[in-house]
Amino acid sequence: MGSSLRGESGYAMKSTSLVAVALAVTTVAAGAGPPPDLERFYATGNCAGCKLTGAQLHGASLWRVDLHATDLSGADLSDAELYTANLRGADLGGANLRHALLARSDLRGADLSGASLFQAKLSAARLGGARLVRAELAGADLRDTDLSGAALNRADLRGALLRNADLRGADLRDADLSETDLRGADLRRALLAGADLTAADLRDADLRGTDLTKVDLSAAIDVHGIRVGQ
Repeated sequence: MGSSLRGESGYAMKSTSLVAVALAVTTVAAGAGPPPDLERFYATGNCAGCKLTGAQLHGASLWRVDLHATDLSGADLSDAELYTANLRGADLGGANLRHALLARSDLRGADLSGASLFQAKLSAARLGGARLVRAELAGADLRDTDLSGAALNRADLRGALLRNADLRGADLRDADLSETDLRGADLRRALLAGADLTAADLRDADLRGTDLTKVDLSAAIDVHGIRVGQ
Protein backbone atom coordinates (compact mmCIF):
# COMPACT_ATOMS: atom_id res chain seq x y z
CA MET A 1 0.00 0.00 0.00
CA GLY A 2 1.23 3.48 -0.70
CA SER A 3 4.23 4.29 -2.83
CA SER A 4 7.42 2.25 -2.83
CA LEU A 5 10.75 3.59 -1.66
CA ARG A 6 14.22 2.25 -2.36
CA GLY A 7 16.25 1.44 0.75
CA GLU A 8 20.02 1.27 1.16
CA SER A 9 19.97 -2.46 0.40
CA GLY A 10 18.39 -1.92 -2.99
CA TYR A 11 15.19 -3.67 -1.93
CA ALA A 12 11.90 -1.93 -2.56
CA MET A 13 10.34 -0.69 0.66
CA LYS A 14 6.62 -0.22 1.10
CA SER A 15 5.51 2.95 2.84
CA THR A 16 3.13 1.03 5.12
CA SER A 17 2.52 2.97 8.32
CA LEU A 18 2.85 1.26 11.67
CA VAL A 19 -0.62 2.49 12.59
CA ALA A 20 -2.09 0.62 9.64
CA VAL A 21 -0.09 -2.45 10.59
CA ALA A 22 -1.24 -2.23 14.18
CA LEU A 23 -4.86 -2.47 13.15
CA ALA A 24 -4.12 -5.88 11.71
CA VAL A 25 -2.04 -7.24 14.56
CA THR A 26 -4.89 -8.90 16.40
CA THR A 27 -8.63 -8.99 16.72
CA VAL A 28 -9.54 -7.38 20.02
CA ALA A 29 -12.74 -8.42 21.75
CA ALA A 30 -15.54 -5.89 21.43
CA GLY A 31 -15.30 -3.22 24.10
CA ALA A 32 -11.82 -4.31 25.23
CA GLY A 33 -8.64 -2.36 24.72
CA PRO A 34 -5.48 -3.90 23.27
CA PRO A 35 -3.14 -5.77 25.63
CA PRO A 36 -0.26 -3.70 27.08
CA ASP A 37 2.36 -5.25 24.77
CA LEU A 38 0.33 -4.33 21.70
CA GLU A 39 -0.15 -0.79 22.98
CA ARG A 40 3.61 -0.52 23.38
CA PHE A 41 4.13 -1.85 19.87
CA TYR A 42 1.58 0.60 18.45
CA ALA A 43 3.16 3.54 20.24
CA THR A 44 6.86 2.90 19.63
CA GLY A 45 7.18 0.49 16.73
CA ASN A 46 9.46 -1.62 18.95
CA CYS A 47 8.57 -4.31 21.43
CA ALA A 48 11.61 -6.16 22.77
CA GLY A 49 10.60 -9.01 25.06
CA CYS A 50 6.90 -8.62 24.27
CA LYS A 51 4.32 -11.34 23.78
CA LEU A 52 2.90 -11.05 20.26
CA THR A 53 1.87 -14.65 19.77
CA GLY A 54 -0.14 -15.15 16.58
CA ALA A 55 0.23 -11.50 15.53
CA GLN A 56 -1.15 -10.77 12.05
CA LEU A 57 1.61 -8.75 10.34
CA HIS A 58 1.28 -9.85 6.74
CA GLY A 59 3.05 -7.35 4.45
CA ALA A 60 4.10 -5.08 7.33
CA SER A 61 7.00 -2.69 6.78
CA LEU A 62 9.08 -3.05 9.93
CA TRP A 63 12.57 -1.99 8.93
CA ARG A 64 15.11 -1.90 11.79
CA VAL A 65 12.42 -2.82 14.33
CA ASP A 66 13.60 -4.09 17.73
CA LEU A 67 11.81 -7.32 18.57
CA HIS A 68 14.60 -9.19 20.31
CA ALA A 69 13.46 -11.88 22.75
CA THR A 70 9.85 -11.29 21.60
CA ASP A 71 7.35 -14.14 21.43
CA LEU A 72 6.12 -14.19 17.82
CA SER A 73 5.30 -17.88 17.74
CA GLY A 74 2.62 -18.66 15.18
CA ALA A 75 2.69 -15.07 13.87
CA ASP A 76 1.89 -14.25 10.24
CA LEU A 77 4.83 -12.25 8.89
CA SER A 78 4.46 -13.38 5.30
CA ASP A 79 5.69 -10.74 2.82
CA ALA A 80 6.75 -8.58 5.78
CA GLU A 81 9.79 -6.31 5.43
CA LEU A 82 12.13 -6.83 8.37
CA TYR A 83 15.35 -5.57 6.84
CA THR A 84 18.07 -5.21 9.53
CA ALA A 85 15.52 -6.05 12.24
CA ASN A 86 16.70 -7.14 15.69
CA LEU A 87 15.06 -10.52 16.30
CA ARG A 88 17.84 -11.96 18.42
CA GLY A 89 16.53 -14.69 20.71
CA ALA A 90 12.96 -14.23 19.43
CA ASP A 91 10.49 -17.12 19.42
CA LEU A 92 9.28 -17.52 15.84
CA GLY A 93 8.33 -21.17 16.15
CA GLY A 94 5.69 -22.11 13.57
CA ALA A 95 5.61 -18.53 12.22
CA ASN A 96 4.69 -17.77 8.62
CA LEU A 97 7.62 -15.88 7.06
CA ARG A 98 7.01 -16.85 3.46
CA HIS A 99 8.56 -14.31 1.05
CA ALA A 100 9.61 -12.12 4.02
CA LEU A 101 12.53 -9.71 3.68
CA LEU A 102 14.99 -10.48 6.48
CA ALA A 103 18.25 -9.47 4.81
CA ARG A 104 20.92 -8.36 7.31
CA SER A 105 18.59 -9.06 10.22
CA ASP A 106 19.89 -10.36 13.57
CA LEU A 107 18.29 -13.72 14.33
CA ARG A 108 21.05 -15.15 16.49
CA GLY A 109 19.68 -17.70 18.92
CA ALA A 110 16.15 -17.29 17.58
CA ASP A 111 13.76 -20.26 17.52
CA LEU A 112 12.33 -20.78 14.03
CA SER A 113 11.48 -24.45 14.46
CA GLY A 114 8.73 -25.46 12.07
CA ALA A 115 8.56 -21.94 10.63
CA SER A 116 7.83 -21.38 6.94
CA LEU A 117 10.50 -19.27 5.24
CA PHE A 118 9.66 -20.31 1.70
CA GLN A 119 11.56 -18.01 -0.70
CA ALA A 120 12.40 -15.65 2.16
CA LYS A 121 15.23 -13.18 1.60
CA LEU A 122 17.85 -13.76 4.30
CA SER A 123 21.07 -12.72 2.59
CA ALA A 124 23.78 -11.61 5.03
CA ALA A 125 21.47 -12.28 7.99
CA ARG A 126 22.93 -13.50 11.29
CA LEU A 127 21.45 -16.83 12.34
CA GLY A 128 24.27 -18.24 14.44
CA GLY A 129 22.92 -20.71 16.98
CA ALA A 130 19.36 -20.36 15.69
CA ARG A 131 16.93 -23.30 15.80
CA LEU A 132 15.45 -24.11 12.38
CA VAL A 133 14.47 -27.71 13.00
CA ARG A 134 12.00 -28.86 10.33
CA ALA A 135 11.79 -25.30 9.01
CA GLU A 136 10.68 -24.74 5.42
CA LEU A 137 13.45 -22.86 3.61
CA ALA A 138 12.87 -24.03 0.05
CA GLY A 139 14.00 -21.40 -2.44
CA ALA A 140 15.24 -19.09 0.33
CA ASP A 141 18.05 -16.62 -0.34
CA LEU A 142 20.72 -17.39 2.29
CA ARG A 143 23.76 -16.07 0.48
CA ASP A 144 26.56 -14.84 2.78
CA THR A 145 24.40 -15.76 5.78
CA ASP A 146 25.90 -16.77 9.14
CA LEU A 147 24.33 -20.10 10.10
CA SER A 148 27.22 -21.30 12.25
CA GLY A 149 26.06 -23.70 14.94
CA ALA A 150 22.45 -23.49 13.73
CA ALA A 151 20.12 -26.46 14.16
CA LEU A 152 18.77 -27.27 10.68
CA ASN A 153 18.10 -30.95 11.08
CA ARG A 154 15.25 -32.16 8.86
CA ALA A 155 14.91 -28.67 7.38
CA ASP A 156 13.61 -28.31 3.82
CA LEU A 157 16.26 -26.34 1.92
CA ARG A 158 15.44 -27.48 -1.60
CA GLY A 159 16.73 -25.01 -4.17
CA ALA A 160 17.97 -22.59 -1.51
CA LEU A 161 20.81 -20.17 -2.29
CA LEU A 162 23.59 -20.81 0.24
CA ARG A 163 26.54 -19.45 -1.69
CA ASN A 164 29.37 -18.41 0.69
CA ALA A 165 27.17 -19.18 3.71
CA ASP A 166 28.86 -19.89 7.04
CA LEU A 167 27.57 -23.30 8.14
CA ARG A 168 30.42 -24.26 10.44
CA GLY A 169 29.22 -26.68 13.09
CA ALA A 170 25.64 -26.53 11.84
CA ASP A 171 23.36 -29.53 12.35
CA LEU A 172 22.01 -30.51 8.93
CA ARG A 173 21.23 -34.13 9.66
CA ASP A 174 18.51 -35.50 7.37
CA ALA A 175 18.04 -32.06 5.80
CA ASP A 176 16.88 -31.79 2.19
CA LEU A 177 19.64 -29.89 0.39
CA SER A 178 18.71 -31.02 -3.09
CA GLU A 179 19.37 -28.49 -5.86
CA THR A 180 20.93 -26.03 -3.41
CA ASP A 181 23.66 -23.58 -4.39
CA LEU A 182 26.43 -24.25 -1.85
CA ARG A 183 29.29 -22.76 -3.84
CA GLY A 184 32.01 -21.54 -1.52
CA ALA A 185 29.99 -22.47 1.58
CA ASP A 186 31.91 -23.20 4.79
CA LEU A 187 30.62 -26.50 6.16
CA ARG A 188 33.56 -27.38 8.37
CA ARG A 189 32.59 -29.67 11.29
CA ALA A 190 28.93 -29.59 10.22
CA LEU A 191 26.69 -32.61 10.75
CA LEU A 192 25.39 -33.77 7.38
CA ALA A 193 24.52 -37.38 8.17
CA GLY A 194 21.62 -38.51 6.02
CA ALA A 195 21.31 -35.18 4.18
CA ASP A 196 20.10 -35.20 0.57
CA LEU A 197 22.55 -33.39 -1.73
CA THR A 198 21.00 -34.49 -5.01
CA ALA A 199 21.87 -31.98 -7.78
CA ALA A 200 23.49 -29.63 -5.24
CA ASP A 201 26.28 -27.32 -6.45
CA LEU A 202 29.22 -27.80 -4.07
CA ARG A 203 31.95 -26.06 -6.03
CA ASP A 204 34.71 -24.77 -3.72
CA ALA A 205 32.73 -25.75 -0.61
CA ASP A 206 34.74 -26.61 2.52
CA LEU A 207 33.61 -29.87 4.13
CA ARG A 208 36.68 -30.61 6.23
CA GLY A 209 35.82 -32.41 9.43
CA THR A 210 32.20 -32.74 8.32
CA ASP A 211 30.12 -35.80 9.22
CA LEU A 212 29.13 -37.23 5.83
CA THR A 213 27.61 -40.48 7.06
CA LYS A 214 25.12 -41.83 4.50
CA VAL A 215 25.70 -38.80 2.25
CA ASP A 216 26.07 -39.47 -1.47
CA LEU A 217 28.38 -36.75 -2.80
CA SER A 218 28.28 -38.34 -6.23
CA ALA A 219 24.67 -37.19 -6.50
CA ALA A 220 25.80 -33.54 -6.39
CA ILE A 221 25.80 -31.70 -9.70
CA ASP A 222 29.31 -30.26 -9.26
CA VAL A 223 32.02 -30.90 -6.63
CA HIS A 224 34.91 -29.15 -8.36
CA GLY A 225 37.32 -27.63 -5.83
CA ILE A 226 35.54 -29.21 -2.85
CA ARG A 227 37.63 -29.72 0.30
CA VAL A 228 37.06 -32.81 2.42
CA GLY A 229 38.89 -34.81 5.06
CA GLN A 230 40.21 -33.61 8.37
